[in-house]
Amino acid sequence: MEEQGLQSYHYAFVGSRTFKGLIEQLDEHLPYYRFSKDKDKSTKEIFYDGPNDVLSEAGIVLSKRIEDNKASLTLRKLSGGQSRKFPLGECALDEEPSDYSFKIASVIVKAFNSTLSIDLDSLIKQTMPKMEVIVDAEIYQIICGTGFRGSLQHERAVYKDYKTNKKVENTGVTFQFPTENCPETHEILEAIDRYVKGLSLLQLTRFELGCRLLYPPENHASIDLKDDDEEDEGDDEE
Repeated sequence: MEEQGLQSYHYAFVGSRTFKGLIEQLDEHLPYYRFSKDKDKSTKEIFYDGPNDVLSEAGIVLSKRIEDNKASLTLRKLSGGQSRKFPLGECALDEEPSDYSFKIASVIVKAFNSTLSIDLDSLIKQTMPKMEVIVDAEIYQIICGTGFRGSLQHERAVYKDYKTNKKVENTGVTFQFPTENCPETHEILEAIDRYVKGLSLLQLTRFELGCRLLYPPENHASIDLKDDDEEDEGDDEE
């Protein structure tokens, strides 16, 4: 989940869930909402880190996002599966965070109340690409007569480690809602929880999900997800 105008909720498919079936179930149980097909989009985000992953170890994530041939830099502060975003503005496609080291270091000190006992400007100049995420998304706008607007994205994401060139593909769903406390957001999330089987909420940001997929802990080669119906069947057998 991510704060900054929009709040994102990433879900993984489990069992035999299909995106078409998801739309049909939401449409059935949310009669006052309309799901309108929007333009598909493709984005690439490159995550950077310093030597020994010093930034991410401190909960600081630095990235460059590319969409429609335009690039922008972003800082995020990770905390408990959520992130607070600090946009740094647009940059040229061939520019790197190291080209803006002083500005980025200043934002870290000011916004993150950083306690890193290092020269941040020098550290940012040493950052290198760590992970790349390319997301191709089929998008639906979620529209309510109250003026509420959200979105539902069916995503195919490819995560790549720059050092080893290892790639992992993942398919899932992302809901995006306004960050303000809207009753519509709670209504939609409750409907998903009560009526939509085959979706599992990932309490992870995009960066954390990529790290989990590319660098799984020992003895945990994949994200272990099980359909609620499958769990119930297992209990009956026992």
